[in-house]
Amino acid sequence: QVSGAVGARGASPGRRRGGFGGAATPGGTGTGAVGAGGLPRAGLGVVESPPLAAVLGKHPRPPDLPRVAAPSPRSPSHQEVPDVPRALRRRKRDWVIPPIKVPENERGPFPKKLVQLFSHAVSENGKPVEEPMEIIVTVTDQNDNKPQFTQEVFRGSVPEGALPGTSVMQVNATDADDAVETYNGVLAYSILSQEPREPHPHMFTVNRATGTLSVIASGLDREVGPAYTLTVQAADLDGEGLTTTALAVIEITDVNDNAPEFDPKTYEVAVPENEAGLEVTRLHTTDLDEPQTLAWRAVYSIVRGNEGGAFAITTDPASNEGVLRTAKVRGGPAAVPLWDQHPLSPRYVVGSDPAGWLDVHPENGLITARDHLDRESPFAKNSTYVAVLLAVDDGEARWP
Repeated sequence: QVSGAVGARGASPGRRRGGFGGAATPGGTGTGAVGAGGLPRAGLGVVESPPLAAVLGKHPRPPDLPRVAAPSPRSPSHQEVPDVPRALRRRKRDWVIPPIKVPENERGPFPKKLVQLFSHAVSENGKPVEEPMEIIVTVTDQNDNKPQFTQEVFRGSVPEGALPGTSVMQVNATDADDAVETYNGVLAYSILSQEPREPHPHMFTVNRATGTLSVIASGLDREVGPAYTLTVQAADLDGEGLTTTALAVIEITDVNDNAPEFDPKTYEVAVPENEAGLEVTRLHTTDLDEPQTLAWRAVYSIVRGNEGGAFAITTDPASNEGVLRTAKVRGGPAAVPLWDQHPLSPRYVVGSDPAGWLDVHPENGLITARDHLDRESPFAKNSTYVAVLLAVDDGEARWP
């Protein structure tokens, strides 16, 4: 702090002039007042004990000119000169407010006090005419920062056939502007585009406030679209301000929704006699499920025509082919007819129907209601009724 006060009496009332006061330092206050009358020439110096000093006038000092010391931690609040020579001349000297600095990207919290100023008015004779008043300078936030996604590409996955409402992943963006007192840092998320656009141009939706991506339409099929690329936008001012974009890549994972098919469906081979363990032929199948997964891996078995156990069939793990071999030695050549053990004609049945409302046609899978559907029924949860329908065939399920 630096403070001081000087008073002087003029030679004549008609030549008096007013005084002024005021000072400030960052994080502190200072006061000062100077009054002068209409006097010829003189000089007045104001000094402070080390380490600070302030000079209000610099002239040759008469021997009887007193000094005024600004207060230090060990001095009174201010000192006044009771008597000053009549040759005092007013000089322009102002208290200088030091520079006020604030970083451009200051994190806050806002409003934030940077400096505190105290000012008050004095009369011509140096007497205060009003109480000091406080001036507080605050910095308000401007929307000068656009949002930034935490990643350029977000990656997630969801199984094919996922129902609407299934959560996939979350995208996240940040904004350096204030999101507490203003909307400058309040973000809103949206989806700008989707590739591919099949089977529906809007297969996914994003929560506007949280950035959570979820399925909104049915029909996800890995065999049709193994992955989707979404362009996601984040905009501040709650969706009305500066924007940024990122990519969200969603992989569609496979489920066992495709049965294998023999290609071809009929084989004819000749087998020499008396050779056990001989490779007779290889059976090839196709499966639209993802290769090298359990859903794709074929398991072969002989369902008819091998009552004597003359043949055995195994799966080649490298090619997924069925390898037919002789298992017993017989007395003569044998013709081995092979046919498709799964003709791909499943039957449809109702697996679970708690209220007994539904029927399904066993051949074409057509679902019909056999009773009135009641939304207020205790079997309906949130206006949704859940039933399980099955497609079955005559095969036997086996795993490697």
